[in-house]
Amino acid sequence: MTPDSVSYLTAATTLFSRGPMVDYFGQPYAMWPPLYPVLLAAIRPVVTAAGIDLVEAIRWLNAATLAATVFLAGCIVRRSVASLFWSTAAVIAIGGAWPLVSVAARAWSEPLFTLFVVAFLWLLPRCLDDASYRTALPLAGITALACLQRYLGVTVALTGVLSIALFASADTRSKRIRLGAIYAFVSLGPLAIWLGRNLTLTGSAFGPRAESSSAAFSRILELSRLLGTWVAPPRDAATTALGVLAVALLIFRVASSRKPAPAVLWPPVLLVGLYTLSVLVSATSVALDPIDHVDERLMAPLYVVLVLIVCLLLSVPPKRPRRAWGPGNVASAVVVAAWLLWAPLTTLEIRSTALAQWCCGYSRWQPSPLLGGIKAHSTNAVFLSNVTFPLYAGIESRSLPPTAEELRRTAQDAGATHVAWFFDDYRNVCGPDERYCYGARYDIDTLIASETVTVLQRFPDGVLFVLKPGA
Repeated sequence: MTPDSVSYLTAATTLFSRGPMVDYFGQPYAMWPPLYPVLLAAIRPVVTAAGIDLVEAIRWLNAATLAATVFLAGCIVRRSVASLFWSTAAVIAIGGAWPLVSVAARAWSEPLFTLFVVAFLWLLPRCLDDASYRTALPLAGITALACLQRYLGVTVALTGVLSIALFASADTRSKRIRLGAIYAFVSLGPLAIWLGRNLTLTGSAFGPRAESSSAAFSRILELSRLLGTWVAPPRDAATTALGVLAVALLIFRVASSRKPAPAVLWPPVLLVGLYTLSVLVSATSVALDPIDHVDERLMAPLYVVLVLIVCLLLSVPPKRPRRAWGPGNVASAVVVAAWLLWAPLTTLEIRSTALAQWCCGYSRWQPSPLLGGIKAHSTNAVFLSNVTFPLYAGIESRSLPPTAEELRRTAQDAGATHVAWFFDDYRNVCGPDERYCYGARYDIDTLIASETVTVLQRFPDGVLFVLKPGA
């Protein structure tokens, strides 16, 4: 769980309660597109009836999404690459890739967005070959879902428009333009409506964001280092040399090809370029998160695309046909296969420690007596809390105001405010703008001493009480 996860869950909870989409601080939900919270709100009745909390349901959702991504990517490779060996290596490389596993281990929107990107690449060749509305509309539908999942989905839409304009097998240019225009309207129309809503509520199409503190050159260096770890793993000198050698062999194979690269290769390359450029522009303009750096979360969807590009390059035949089991072919296959399979081997090595650190204290909050008390308390009130644990359990909650004075005003406006206070020592988590912090800048003693409080019940890990206006 991360601050973004908290906002997704808050928006889903308010939607489920038929309220407006707001984030954990009660502000309009605008910094992300709406699809992920809508999906969580839609599955909540089902998982609640099954006795599963929403956070656990997200685990199952991410696992299913990752499996579907691997399956669909395998179908793309098998369609484009005749070799069963390389198809199998690509599926293993994608299925166990650390960038994909790391985002799937969190309550983020990237796993589903990656699935939409792969589905787009699966449908695009058929649309380009057929050049009809029958194939363009399903492609536009998948693209619209990608745009409503992540704002970077716009790069998927641009890739589709340019691919149709450049590579579609239509008879005339005017037909390609009409097909591209219909595709753009269907894929970008829903997002345009959402951005108009954001502009009306917040004055900004993408929500209020702090400015980035980094220049373009530093962002390029961050991105280069990250992608460099994918190409040449920095684990030790041997793995780095393996990555460099594998890339050199790929370049040599393409340079010595007797045929041009297949047309199906160019849309993924175009997507990589547009996506990377958009990330750099965004990271230079606004702060990405409290840490504010380009990380694997942003670039993870491209990992699948890059593996697909590698497999397509492997399908390019050399100028001089060589024996299938010749020494050169065998050596090249071993090096490139080892390079592809490094990612899942690394995942197996570090998953036990890294995933345990990312469970956000699941073993701490899931059996909490205070959470059980909140669930048992018969009230439709929205709880304020000094931590985000109630939200993880599907209880509609908001952050306590950062100061006692703001809390006093909240109690005056609401008439009565329900508060769930956890005793443990939780540090505040603040974004680039200090107005948005998880937690409160006062303790329970200060709170009780300064306000009229009715204690509803005390628990080993906290206290549940009602805060009334007036001192």
